Amino acid sequence: MFSVSVVAFLVGRPGLNDLPFALVFPMGTLGALCAVLFIPFWIGMMWDCLFLSRLPLYSKVAWFLFIALTVYLGLLVYYFLVFERRNPRMDRRTDLLH
Repeated sequence: MFSVSVVAFLVGRPGLNDLPFALVFPMGTLGALCAVLFIPFWIGMMWDCLFLSRLPLYSKVAWFLFIALTVYLGLLVYYFLVFERRNPRMDRRTDLLH
C-alpha cells in the first residue's frame, strides 16, 4: 500500500481515497493476511533463537536484536541462515529423547 501511495502522490492524486475499491480491498486483504501469518512465525523464530538454539550468548543476543528490529527481513534471514541449516541430531529437543 505504501508503494501505491507513493505512486499516487507522484502522479498528483491526493491519496488512497481516490483509488478504486477493486484495488484497495485485495491489497488490504493481502496485507492483513501476511501480518496474521508472519507474526507467529516471527515469534517462533525469536523463541528458537533465545531458547532452542545452541548459539553462544552473544550470538543469541545479536540474532534476537536483528530479528526484533528488522521484523520480516530478520526472521527470513535467521530462518535460512541458522534455523534451516541446523542439524536436528544436535538439537536439544532430540537430546531429551535419548
